[in-house]
Amino acid sequence: MKISGWGNYPIFDTNICYPKNIKEIISHINSGTLIARGNGRSYGDSSINVNKTLSTKYLNKILKFDKKSGIITAEAGVLLKDIIELCVPNGWFLKTTPGTKYVTLGGAISSDVHGKNHHLEGCFSNCVSRLTIINSNQDIIECSQSLNQDLFKATCGGMGLTGIILEAEISLKKVNSKFLNQTTIKTKNLKDTFKTFETYSNKPNSVAWIDCLAKNDQRGKGIFMFGEFKSDGD
Repeated sequence: MKISGWGNYPIFDTNICYPKNIKEIISHINSGTLIARGNGRSYGDSSINVNKTLSTKYLNKILKFDKKSGIITAEAGVLLKDIIELCVPNGWFLKTTPGTKYVTLGGAISSDVHGKNHHLEGCFSNCVSRLTIINSNQDIIECSQSLNQDLFKATCGGMGLTGIILEAEISLKKVNSKFLNQTTIKTKNLKDTFKTFETYSNKPNSVAWIDCLAKNDQRGKGIFMFGEFKSDGD
């Protein structure tokens, strides 16, 4: 089967499998070299193996959600979209989310994705409480910031090279609305853009779009935006 990353390049002809449980995962591990793949939203070929690619598409169950503490446990193939749809009506949201909600929980951890809130919340691994992985020896290992710490740190951002993430527990942040107030500020040039970031460094969910065609004293001008969750209780 021919598959690629989000950018549709490069394209590989690979044997892709879709296990639905641990037993099937073990059978694929026994059959040779493979790499895990989430929803295929990575750039390039980071989730493709020319021999075998193991998709977590069907490992997509939300296992537990504590509505009081904002702790959620889910299988690696769950999309961030599914987590958002469950948690927002209950007053919770992801601490870190990339530019698309169509990435898997396992993929977000393996790539240790960042978002527009990186300066306040850090990378995705900052919200991960624990992981369960299976390695090439078929050992199922639980790890966290305090348990098997080295493996935990190597798995977060490890691009699947430490093993296949089976499930993870993450902490959410409390929100009082599904809406955000957005503020947009025009910047005059690159220096002003940087200054604006510093001025509003305490504001969440910030990003700037730069006019790369502007010249002379307007070079680097753009629009700076940040968004804060409203407190309307909706």
